[in-house]
Amino acid sequence: MTRHILSFCILLLISISIIAPPPPRNNLAKVEAESVNGVNDNKVAEEVEDDLPKYEFHYSKYLEKVVQILEKDPRFNEKLKTMNEQEMKDGKLADHFDLVSQDVANELTKVKLEEIERLREAIAKQIEADNGAHNVQAPEHLDVEQLDKFHAEDLRKLIRKTIADIEKIDKERTEKFKQYEMEKRAKFDHEKAKLPEAERKKLEEEHKAAEERHKQHEKINHPGDRKQLEEVWEEKDHMDKEGYNPRTFFALHDLNGDGFWNNEEIDALFQLELEKMYNETNPDDDPKEKVEEMYRMRDHVISQMDKNKDRMISLEEFLADNEAQASTPSPEGWNDLADQKIYTDEELRKFEEEYAKQQGWGEHAYETNVPLPPPTTTPLTIVHNQQQHIETHPKVDPIMAKVSLIIIFLNFTIFIYGSNHNGCDANKNGKSCCRFKQFVNLYKVDSFILAPHNTNVGYCGGSCSLRDNLTNNALIRYKLKEEDFVGCCHPKDFVNLQILKRDKHGIISEYNPNIYIYSCRCG
Repeated sequence: MTRHILSFCILLLISISIIAPPPPRNNLAKVEAESVNGVNDNKVAEEVEDDLPKYEFHYSKYLEKVVQILEKDPRFNEKLKTMNEQEMKDGKLADHFDLVSQDVANELTKVKLEEIERLREAIAKQIEADNGAHNVQAPEHLDVEQLDKFHAEDLRKLIRKTIADIEKIDKERTEKFKQYEMEKRAKFDHEKAKLPEAERKKLEEEHKAAEERHKQHEKINHPGDRKQLEEVWEEKDHMDKEGYNPRTFFALHDLNGDGFWNNEEIDALFQLELEKMYNETNPDDDPKEKVEEMYRMRDHVISQMDKNKDRMISLEEFLADNEAQASTPSPEGWNDLADQKIYTDEELRKFEEEYAKQQGWGEHAYETNVPLPPPTTTPLTIVHNQQQHIETHPKVDPIMAKVSLIIIFLNFTIFIYGSNHNGCDANKNGKSCCRFKQFVNLYKVDSFILAPHNTNVGYCGGSCSLRDNLTNNALIRYKLKEEDFVGCCHPKDFVNLQILKRDKHGIISEYNPNIYIYSCRCG
């Protein structure tokens, strides 16, 4: 059966062509921003190598060959210059494929047949590795209806697929950066909420001052503008400003000499502008924001100059843009990230809510004052038999089970009233033993546990009676079993303490005194 599926899939590839999922992408090489004298500058790469977007697709070599072949055709390239961005995204350039010469068309057909052979081999390996064809996917970057030659539909599919994949990667990169910025804000808001008011205001002032310091820099040139490029020519290339030559400038920054500016070569053009805004020794400047700023500049320049949407800038594209700039006013300066709203208030609210849950910070993670609900009194069912029993209300919050565990670990060792000492061991149920569980005041025993200090009402176990005057003045001394608690509770995770109250008429009820204790107990 497996052999039959394998034979079928290979046959299917020859007739209608299918492709396996993209293999794992190789890590991009570190960004190399080289100056004319050959000195390497890898600082940006060292900071963010893992964050670099991977614009390598399983069909990248095929794409590169198709672009290089098409650029040989002068008539087709003239038509390319008239296409706007939306027309390129829609693949309308393919409507003019009949302009290409027969020699160019033949070269493209040869490249397509090589790509089909590569796909056939990839499918065979995929099926063998997966023991079946269940992971095999149809190709989207070429036309499977006509395999014997390259034609307009092949170009249309290749353009659309490439643009879609690039936009997906850019969208993921932008979303990742947004998440990073919201995480920073969530941590700041949480840290601020834990502080006393005076320290909180001080932290806010320091944060605002840091933001203002970051904004204090030279005016940023508009990326890709002639003024920005001339500054690179003069400062980085050490050339005479008055002698700026676009062809020479392009050649100086075409580091691998292939006739194109790739992403790394384009990024190198912005280092002067980035250095104005970001200093690696300045704690106010975030290196991840520096990289995102570089991406924004790159995206802007590629959108402006890259007419065939191959994510590279050719000499012809650069010269055409230089000519267009000569007849248009220079743009204003560049608005950097500090002037952008990276996320909306609603996006931050949702993120902080979810992030607090992930971190175990509790529902009041960002609140400076924990709200206290108004007191409530709920009657409890009292069952009288030979011995008095107290039943809790059936609708008590489940979290109260944890609270009661905390209470039970506080051992009441002695009952004191004036000069009258009545032994009351919490571990015994003697007939004359009264246990008191009404806590009026609480204070911290350590960083996590709040313990009772005073009590003024309670209930009795056994047959003893409880005088009303005792309920008003009883004092409990206690011993805390520290080994029952492990310091893993967050100091803002509070729950309301629900307790039992007995009034002077002997009526017992559930009572909320607006007292909060820590909700978690770790053992």
